[in-house]
Parts: sequence; structure tokens; C-alpha cells
Amino acid sequence: MLMGEQDAATVVADTTSRDVVALDDGKTAAWIVALPLALLAVPLIALLAKPVGTLLDPQVKTTELLPWALRYFRPKPGEQGLYLLSLAVPVVLSVAVLAATGRIVTAPPRVARVLPLLAKMALGLVLVACVVAQYHLHYEWTQGPPSYRFFAPATLIAGALVAAAIVAATRSSAVRRQIAVPARDSRALRIGALMLAASITAVWMLHAIQTDSSVAWASGAVVAHLPYTSDETFAVINGLSPFVDSSPLYATLWPYVAAPPLVAFGKTLLVFTITMSTITALALLAAFGILRRATGSSVSALLLYLPFLATSLFIFAGHPANSLTPANSLADFPLRYAGPLLLAWLTARELDQPRQRALWPLFTAAGLVLLNNVGVGLPALGATLVAVAASGPWTRRSSLALARGAASGLLLAIAAVTLVTLAHAGELPRFGQLSEFSRLYLAGYGATPLHSVLGLHLAIYLTYVAAIATAAVRVRGRAAGRVLTGMLLWNGIFGLGALSYFVAESGPLWLLASFSTWALTVMLLTVLVVRRLASRAAPWPDLADLAVLLGAGVMVCSLAQFPTPWSQIERLTADHRGTQPVAAEVEPFVPDPKARSFVASLADGRRFYLKRGAPVALLFENSHRVADAYGVVNVSPYANTYEIIARASLRRVVDTLRRAGGNTVVTPLIQEPASDVNATLISLGFGILTAKGIVKVTAGVNATTTTVRGQTLVKWVDRRNLHPRALRNGRGTLVARMPLRAG
Repeated sequence: MLMGEQDAATVVADTTSRDVVALDDGKTAAWIVALPLALLAVPLIALLAKPVGTLLDPQVKTTELLPWALRYFRPKPGEQGLYLLSLAVPVVLSVAVLAATGRIVTAPPRVARVLPLLAKMALGLVLVACVVAQYHLHYEWTQGPPSYRFFAPATLIAGALVAAAIVAATRSSAVRRQIAVPARDSRALRIGALMLAASITAVWMLHAIQTDSSVAWASGAVVAHLPYTSDETFAVINGLSPFVDSSPLYATLWPYVAAPPLVAFGKTLLVFTITMSTITALALLAAFGILRRATGSSVSALLLYLPFLATSLFIFAGHPANSLTPANSLADFPLRYAGPLLLAWLTARELDQPRQRALWPLFTAAGLVLLNNVGVGLPALGATLVAVAASGPWTRRSSLALARGAASGLLLAIAAVTLVTLAHAGELPRFGQLSEFSRLYLAGYGATPLHSVLGLHLAIYLTYVAAIATAAVRVRGRAAGRVLTGMLLWNGIFGLGALSYFVAESGPLWLLASFSTWALTVMLLTVLVVRRLASRAAPWPDLADLAVLLGAGVMVCSLAQFPTPWSQIERLTADHRGTQPVAAEVEPFVPDPKARSFVASLADGRRFYLKRGAPVALLFENSHRVADAYGVVNVSPYANTYEIIARASLRRVVDTLRRAGGNTVVTPLIQEPASDVNATLISLGFGILTAKGIVKVTAGVNATTTTVRGQTLVKWVDRRNLHPRALRNGRGTLVARMPLRAG
């Protein structure tokens, strides 16, 4: 069965009555509970979804947002409530299973036979409906027929053939013997399997590496993501610190890890993407370590790891030689999901040798994951806590040890971040920043409606529910394999929590971000199914088993997306023979003297000066990297205008600039969102640079502009601070008198 490793539940006739039977196995109890629970939960959740979502709404007032952001502010409390209430389903199901521990649970014989069968049939029908709906699901940003779907019918057919091959293999007596008594996992075998997994991972990760030249011909989506992710690291290099004067959108701690290689080996896109790809590769290899500990076999772990790897790096757009995947959409890997995967591996190590290690290092790591990104860090912390607690033994002493370890680890994580922040910024961190962006997104900023409950997202949700219920059955039955049980719990809990990312922004790219956790969960369930099939004389899988094997088979098909190393080398080194770049300028960060004078100079009366280290506020893509190249400090806590969503955020930029002693703000010459940013700058006393000098903006005013990396920029000067403090002790180099003309 899906929900257990042993044979089907033992149904024993009651000795005192033939009207009931005793259920001696939590598996059957779980299936009996599942169908009534679903029939009760669906209408109840539908009824309560909107009231619960409204009650828990972060309550962001529309007056807090800039006018441009209001167009993207679409609260959907019904969907948020639906998601939150759906989290109770695996909890109730698990409690029902665990509550039967040590008790005789009885049921009429017909119920014991029919309800599990009906529950599995219902599950099969829902999964079929999800597949069909997936092919017809409209996402808001698509026009006309559905433009994106996962796993075409041909892939499903191939996956079914792979599933059939797995079933056939388990009928072989040789395979059964190997599964029942696996070969000794020698040190040489472990090293060999790890090296092979690492080599394949390294080759696959080549697609995520870019140079400042190759990126000009990359997918537009890849280029669009890079400024947002790279500037979080360049902000640290530029002297800013998360939790103090920088507000990263994706990660607060990974930039500290990525910055030293850039400083040491060169501040290039090549060094940055190699650094990011290395972190991602190590996180993916952590899944190999999890699978090895869960199966006890390096060979089995390798066979399971390869489909996991292929699915984690599933191609969203393009082709294997030049594609968009979660690994080159760096917001997903490594900034969000690398930390949780590494934490899962550390949890597996703890479960493999329970109570032989102190718990505080594990929870220090969990605390760092939480502080890096609360959206995925909170479910990762919860998953770690539950997985360790479920491993037992459940005594007062062990509970106190767990509480002490968790508390001390979290305090050490906070202390470590505090010390790093003090060393880098000279100030204590303000941890309230953790909720700055998450609060806005949870309230509805950037939200897109989920047009159907049915779809691949529901199948992923059901996978996590199945993993948690299966782990509960194993905990109740005290099944062998502590790591396997704990990792089913860990992935189920983390997967459900991280799925909130898709619920908030319901598009295919956000669903793709959850594929790594989903794939690892399916691989762990596959271990249970294969073991069960190999242990029986008549290894015929039921519907739940087939669903797991079909999922595994489909993931095996993703191996066809493997990017060959020669195609990646050609992509990075090819001579494009004069063809125009499709997405960016080549070598855009070699400072053009005219552009540098325009962007980086400070006004002092009617003169403009360049001074190394001078404070400016640059609000355009790659602003921190440009500031570093031009020798100034971009003091803006936000990397570009698209991150300035709230009115208070822009006031913070201006206040920070004035405290630093600067008076220059540079923004893009675009209608949205710069038009609203510009209006607020005017109200705060800024004038725009024109051919006639710094003037108030009125109708007919033509701003002086320059171009950096394909962006047309305008220059704003604080009319209330025309003699900035930054120029009082040595003005620097005079580059122009009023007005400053662009190149």
C-alpha cells in the first residue's frame, strides 16, 4: 500500500462477535478515515475558506501602496483560506491514525473491505481529473489557449511503461533477493556512487552558468531574473547589510556567502553564476545523501537521485542547450530552496544516529534557513522539529532535550547573524525586515487567481498528504527505517508549507519551484512501494501504488532533458558572428566615462563632482553592480523601482540618502513604476536634470538622459540639499558645470 511498507492490514475476526472486525494495522484505518474525511473536508473548507482568509489577512491598506502597485494588488482571501484550511487535512488524518495506537479499533467487515477500495478509487479519479485539468488550465498572464502544460500525454505513456517495468522487475526472484538482502554498501561503492552523482550534477548545472557575453543571447526570462538576484550580493559588496540598510527580496544570508568569491576572483557574471551553481549543486547532492541513508544502498540512492535531479531542473522554457529552469532562475535555486535541502540532509543525519549528537547544531542551521527567507524557512524549521520529535523515544527527558536543542540552536542562529551584521554594518540587525515583503505578498500584491482547484498543484498537494499519512502509519507501527519515516514527514510538511509560494502567485513558473521537494517525496514513496511489491508472492500493485510508480516513471522521463556538456561549452564560448544580442548589452559593466559622470556625480551648487565612495541612490536594474563599477555607494535599500511597492519604502530611500550626505537619485525613464516614484520624489523636494539645469517637473519639461545597459536613465537632485555633506571634505573630481549633459 501507499501508506505502509508491510503487507495489507491484518483483518482479524473478533472472537466475541462476527459483526465487527479488529483492525490490527494503521494502514487500513488510514484508508477508512481518508474518504469520510475528504467528503467532510471539501464542503467545510469551501464554506469557511473566505471567512478564514479574511480573518487572517495581513490587512495592508491601499493607501500604503504607490499607485502603480495598486494595479497588481489583488487580495484573494478565499484562496488563502482554502490553502490554510487544507493544511488541517493531513493533521487530522495523522491524528486519527496515531490515536489508534494501543487500542483495538473495530469496524464492520464490509466497511473494512469496501471503504479502503473506494478511497483508492476516488484518489485515482481525482488524479486523472488533475491531469486532464492541467492541459486546460488558463494562467492569468496567458492569452487564448493554455500556453504551458507539464508532462504531455506522450510523457505520461512513457512514464506508465517505466512503471510497468518496475512492477515487472519486482517479480524477478533475483531482484527480490537483492531488495530483501541488499549488497553490502562498501566505502568504495559509496565514494564511487557519490562521485558519479556529483559528476552528472556538475554537467547538468553548466546550463546555469553565464558570462557577461553569453547572457546577451540567453533566454529573456533568465536575463530578467539576474538583476534581482545578483544585486542582493552586489549590495553586500557595495557595503550594505541585510537587516540594516538593505532589504533583499529573496535571501538575506546567501549574499554573504556569494560575495567573497566575487571579491577574490573578479566581480563578473561568470564568477557569480559559478558560485550560485556550486551552492545549488551541493544542495541537490544533499538529496543523494538523504536517499542513501533512507535506502541503505548507494546504488539505489543513485537510481532514485537521477530522476529527482532531472525533475528538480525541469525545463520551463527553451531547450536543453539554452533553457530556463529553477537553477538559473536563481530566486528558486539556490536563494530559496538550497537552504531547506541542506537542512533536510542534516536532519537525515540526525535521524540516522538519533541522540548521539547534540541537537543545537541542527537547529542553528534551521534558524539560519529561517532568517535567510521566512517563506520557506518557517516550514523547514517546522518540518525539522516534527521529524526529530517523531523519531522518538517519547519520554519527558527526550522532549526536554529536544526543546533545549531547538531553543539554543535558534538563539545561536540569531546571535551569529547579529555578530555578522555588527561586523559588517556596525549596527544591530532589525529582524522585523523578515516580514517586509512577505506581508505585502500575503496581502495580495502580485497575486494571480487560481482558476481551478484541479490541476498538477492538487496532485502535488495530495503527494505531500500521502507522505505525512504514510509516516504516521509507520510511526504508529514502529516500522524500521527511522530516516525514511522522518524524511517522509519532513518533505510532506515542508512541501505543504512552501506550496504557499504557488498559492500566492498562481503561475506555472511558481509551481515549478516546488518540483524538487515533490520529486524527493515521490522517490521516498517509491522506495516503500518497491519494497512491498518485492516482498509479496503476488506483487500486484493497487491504485495508490500505481499512482506513485507513474509519478516516478514520469520523472524518469525528465532525464531526456539532460544538457550535453559540449552544447553548454559552445553556448559559453560561441562566436555569434555578428548576430544581435536578444536580451542585453555585451560587457555592460565596463564604465563608460560619460555615463559614469551622469550616474555617479553629486551636484554641489552648479557643479557636479565625482568622488569615490560618494553616496547615491540608484533605482534601476543592476544598480548595485553599476555602483560598484562606477566607484560609488548605492545607499538605496531597494535595488530598483520595481521593489519600491509601498510609499514608506520610497521615503526610506530618500531619508537614507540624506543621512548619508548625498543628493542624487537616478531612475529609469519609463512609465511604470517610475512615474509614481517620480511624483513622490517631486513632493519630497527633488528636481530633475534638464538641459536648463535642475528644475521642477512640469508639462513639457524634457529631462536629460543617458543609457546604461539598455536602460534610459534620468537624474534627480535634492533641491533642499544642493551642497551635500559628502562633498564637504574634498569634493573629488569636477566633471561638469550646470547643466550636466549626457553622452
